Amino acid sequence: MTVSSALRRSLAAGLALASTAALAAQQPAPPKATDASPPVEVTIRQDGGTTRCEPAELRLPAETDVTLTLVNQAELPATVTAPKMFENRQILHHDGGLAHIANESGFTVRPSTRGEVRLRTLAAGEYDFSCATTRNQGTPTRGKLVLVAPNQ
Repeated sequence: MTVSSALRRSLAAGLALASTAALAAQQPAPPKATDASPPVEVTIRQDGGTTRCEPAELRLPAETDVTLTLVNQAELPATVTAPKMFENRQILHHDGGLAHIANESGFTVRPSTRGEVRLRTLAAGEYDFSCATTRNQGTPTRGKLVLVAPNQ
C-alpha cells in the first residue's frame, strides 16, 4: 500500500467519524438520570372516624413518568383523587387492587391491599389530592402534590 492510499483511507475514516458525530449531535439527548423518579408510596389509614393519607405532601418531578403505589391499610374501600392528574390521558398503566373511577379523578383501592399507577405528571405547580374511605366520603383528608422541574 502506498503512502497516498493510506492517507486517503485515513482521511475517509476521519470524515466518516466526523459525520457520525454530527448525526449523533442532532439526535435528542436521552432523559437525564434526574428525570427518573423512584416509586412513591401513598398509604391510606383509618384512624377512628378519620382517614389519613400519608404523606400529606408529595414532591414529584413535573412532566415525568412516575410510579405511585397506593396502599390501603383500612378495612374499607378507599378513594384517592387527584383531579387532572388521574385523567385517562395521564395514566400509562395501573394494576393491583385498584379501580379507576368513572369520572377519571381518582382510584378506588380495595381494603387491605395495594396497587400501582404509572402516570405522566402535569406541569410544574401545586395540585390538590385527597383520600377518603366509604365511611367518610364527605370529609376527605386533603393533601398537596408539589410538581417541580426535574432538575430542581
